[in-house]
Amino acid sequence: GINKIRTKKNELLFAEIEYMQKREMELQNDNMFLRNKIAENERAQQQMNMLPPTTEYEV
Repeated sequence: GINKIRTKKNELLFAEIEYMQKREMELQNDNMFLRNKIAENERAQQQMNMLPPTTEYEV
């Protein structure tokens, strides 16, 4: 009786741990992707700041 309950509880805990580990990996991958996007945007912004200002003429 109690052994069966403990076994089932352990199975559920292990399944949840496995799910959480997969979720952690997904979040780490998303985090890396977003960090790269931020770095890319910052580089583009720096390049824009280094361009000579253009003169705009009003018509």
